[in-house]
Amino acid sequence: MIVVDVIPAQNNIFLVRFSEPNERFKDKVYTPVCGLDEVKRRMYFKNRMYVLNTLNSWLNQRQHASHSYTKECVLLQNWLIEYQNASFFKLCEFIKRKRSVFEDVAPGDQSKFYNHYIKTIVPILDFAELEEDNQR
Repeated sequence: MIVVDVIPAQNNIFLVRFSEPNERFKDKVYTPVCGLDEVKRRMYFKNRMYVLNTLNSWLNQRQHASHSYTKECVLLQNWLIEYQNASFFKLCEFIKRKRSVFEDVAPGDQSKFYNHYIKTIVPILDFAELEEDNQR
């Protein structure tokens, strides 16, 4: 998920930059942040936004690619909307609980969209499951 580069500065100030998967840090500027708790808060926020945006985008694609999954995709998107303002951990719990529904709308291994599913969506599903397990 989101990768964080943190450099300690002075007086509980940290220089932080964030990167999404497959992005390079060299294009990112450092932002001063006060305290490690604030670094964690921003990391959870950015992870939540990345997961929500990526899954919603993928579900839109699935609706257009296979009209037989429209109902399931719309249902998942409506559920994701309910988690937009929830904590990252609640979102992870939801994804873990509904993983089988996400997998039901996945493209087949012969689809041109299968590579994106394997390289982007499956890591999100795996990460959410591990993150939720770590909170127990």
